[in-house]
Amino acid sequence: MLPIKKIYVDSRHKTVDSESDINFKYELAVSLHMPQNACFYITDVCIPHVWRTINKDFNDKIYFGVSANVGFLVGAVALNDWIRIIEP
Repeated sequence: MLPIKKIYVDSRHKTVDSESDINFKYELAVSLHMPQNACFYITDVCIPHVWRTINKDFNDKIYFGVSANVGFLVGAVALNDWIRIIEP
């Protein structure tokens, strides 16, 4: 069993080729090699309050994507896009 580890990502430390503060890349200090079938969870997210009041069916969605290199295909990327509704 692997020990529980946390990775803290802060957009202030994004790479120079990042598109913006909300669409950014982050480079880990060390490479992490996980065994097959390893599970990962996002446990905390801090999003600054920079939008207007949330209105149902108008601006109540948050969009994010997760991508990773697929080990057995060189250069291939697996991408999952997610949409979640923010309860007003």
